[in-house]
Amino acid sequence: VDSGPAARLGNGLGLMREALDELHTLQFELSPPLLYREGLAAALEWLAVHATERFGIAFSFQDAAPAMKVPQDLAIVLFQIARELVYNVAKHAAARTGSIALDRDGDRVVLSVADDGKGFARSPGGRPDRGGFGLFSIRERVTLFGGEVSIATTDAGSRVSVRMSLPQRDEIAPGPAAQAPGLLQASHDARRQ
Repeated sequence: VDSGPAARLGNGLGLMREALDELHTLQFELSPPLLYREGLAAALEWLAVHATERFGIAFSFQDAAPAMKVPQDLAIVLFQIARELVYNVAKHAAARTGSIALDRDGDRVVLSVADDGKGFARSPGGRPDRGGFGLFSIRERVTLFGGEVSIATTDAGSRVSVRMSLPQRDEIAPGPAAQAPGLLQASHDARRQ
């Protein structure tokens, strides 16, 4: 093989390695193992540090309800929402600083992402623009959980807050280990019949 095809093959393999590295990074960012091991607050703190390093915007994290227990399915959704909001700040806000906050309001968890950027564009009626696909997707996910999204924006920055109900203790489904005996018993009963 002459040097031309070998060089193209080498370039192609290099691009493939870069694509795989980017895929692994994206997979980690979408669902970091820290979220499953240590919970939502630890994952949001990691997100603030990661976003600061990646985008050069000084993000901070505040956990105003450190004793709050957030079920894993809700924690995953809230983390993904926070990630989307942080990336929106990086792409659109022209901000120098941003913040991620986790709080509790009665039986609801409150996640807020704020920035000191240029704010949301205004519609002809003077109201803040409802945003693009990212905010639409966030609203859809929050609605599925019976929550609400609020946006406050000025020329000096924006704050997007998400409020979602925390399930009562008896509403939380048991984990796989707790379900296993019942499943085994049901299958044993079915075999006896």
